[in-house]
Amino acid sequence: MKKQIFKVVSLAVILSLFFAVGCATPRKRALKSTISLYEKSYDEVWKAVNDFLLNDMNCSIDSEDNASGRIETGWVHTMDMDGYNKWKIIVRVKKKKNGVYVEIDKLAQVKKTPRKRIGMYAEDRAKHEARNTADASTWKTLKVDNAEIENFHNQLKIRINKFTNE
Repeated sequence: MKKQIFKVVSLAVILSLFFAVGCATPRKRALKSTISLYEKSYDEVWKAVNDFLLNDMNCSIDSEDNASGRIETGWVHTMDMDGYNKWKIIVRVKKKKNGVYVEIDKLAQVKKTPRKRIGMYAEDRAKHEARNTADASTWKTLKVDNAEIENFHNQLKIRINKFTNE
């Protein structure tokens, strides 16, 4: 009887430690980034990144600083059956001895909305959207797929090659 109680208590302690360790792990970054090296001039890469964001991604530039090598797009808003979505891209361009490094981060967030709200009239939807986008704390950060960021880099490589061949 004592052995059975000891086994049950031991199992409970082990399971408790397992769950406690799982909860204590650090959270994943809100931003997902990758870095690529380009053997081009800083100016060529900077122009290609700007062109990529403006023309290929159809983003507006919220802030850019050529001296520090940082470009941040404005939020791009969409709506689907899951709710309101928004995303933006942050790019860092750094000149190094062996080339120019480009780091691309994407931040994606969603705000859940009941599916029956999607079918409401346009004016009601606009009021609902204005009311729900006012409070930024209701946005939930999404995990960004690494393949999507790699795709950005592939598109950027094409853009850089296009700029240098012109």
